[in-house]
This record gives sequence, C-alpha cells and structure tokens, in this order.
Amino acid sequence: MMRSPWRLAVALVAVHLTGTSAQQPASPSFRFERPVVTGGGGPRRLAIDVTLLSGVNPFRVVSHAPNASAGEASALAGGGATDLRFYDANGREVGYLLVLPPPTEPEWRQAEILPVAPIENEREKMSGFEADFGQAVTIDRFRVAGLRPPFLKRIKLEGSGDRGHWTLLVAEGTLFDLPDEQLRQLDLAFPAGSFRYVRLTWDDTRSGRLPLPSAAHARLVGQTPAPPPLTSAVAF
Repeated sequence: MMRSPWRLAVALVAVHLTGTSAQQPASPSFRFERPVVTGGGGPRRLAIDVTLLSGVNPFRVVSHAPNASAGEASALAGGGATDLRFYDANGREVGYLLVLPPPTEPEWRQAEILPVAPIENEREKMSGFEADFGQAVTIDRFRVAGLRPPFLKRIKLEGSGDRGHWTLLVAEGTLFDLPDEQLRQLDLAFPAGSFRYVRLTWDDTRSGRLPLPSAAHARLVGQTPAPPPLTSAVAF
C-alpha cells in the first residue's frame, strides 16, 4: 500500500484498520491511498505514473545548458515525493528507495565540411554541402552552426555510407534564424540510422545562396534506450 497526503486512491489499509483498530494505534491520516499488488515477496520495482505525480509533493525541476553555444538545454527533476509512504497488510511502514534515472547528456559528433558544386538552370537552383564524420555513426539529428542571420531556407537532407548510395532523411525541411522574430531552427530530426556522410541541399529558388556553415554536428544515438514517455488516458 502506498500513501500520499496529496493523491493516490483507495482502500486496502482502510479495510485492515477497520478490523485491527482496537489492537493497534491509529495510523497517520492520509488524503489519498491506493493498493499496490506486488505479486510476491522481495524487492519490487514500481514505476511512477501520472496519478502518483499529481498527488505527491512536487519535484523541483532545474534547467541547465551543458552546451549553450549549440542551443542544448536539459531539465533535471529532484526532491519530490517526500510525502510518499508504503505500508504492508499489517499496517507496518515499509521502506523504499526512490531511484532517479541517471542524467544523460546527448553526445554530438562534429563533421568535416565538404563543399558541393551548386546547381543553377532553368528548372532548379540549389546549393549545399556534405558532412563527413570519418566513420559510420548511428545518428538521429543533424545541426548546422555559424550561419549569419537572418535566413530562412527550405532544405533536403540525405545520408550515405559511401557517398555513392544516398538515403533520404528529410524530404522537405526548413532551417531558419530570424532574430527580429526571435525564431530559430537549426536542427533536423530523422529516424536513427548509421551513416558516415550527410548531405544537405539548400533550395535557392526564392532566396539567396548561403555560405558554408562554420560547423555541422550530428547527435549520436546511445546504446541505452530512452525511457517511455509518461502518458495518461484523457476522456473528452
């Protein structure tokens, strides 16, 4: 049984206290209770869900920017659920350990910029560059840096292992940096894959040609899968 003065649900302990209140001192009063079915003895892992989060003392969320120059920021939560309590069927308090996921900062790999000859004819007007990471790496995001604002460009992004066969990563994307409007998008996300080369093609049909960026990076996909997102059913 886990209890919180702020949220949870119902009543195994309430039934127990009805039959044993004459023999044992009254347990602390809680606003919310709900049963936990462990399926046996020994240590058990219980995932934090939305119901629990909405009831316990709130976590303190701290934001920090490990790579501020690249626009990277993350948020860490801690110090919450200090009012959560567990009790066994006999009303004895059970100790527990609140385990937070280890903080993981994304790792980015910088590439060597390779110029690509622009194309300009009656049908199309394009320019771009290729990024060489030196070896095949599993990536899921590409970022450009060092382009002078303001700009707004349509792009196509492709990946390859040999510069001969290309996989389409982003068919129609947009990159922009508009300081007056305080709008910025320099990242392109795509399904994870193993590539050594990434080719970005600018659509210059309705905008001026951009110079080569000063740097290009790709986000490496780690071996540890990301935890599933926290979800809750909503009736509407």
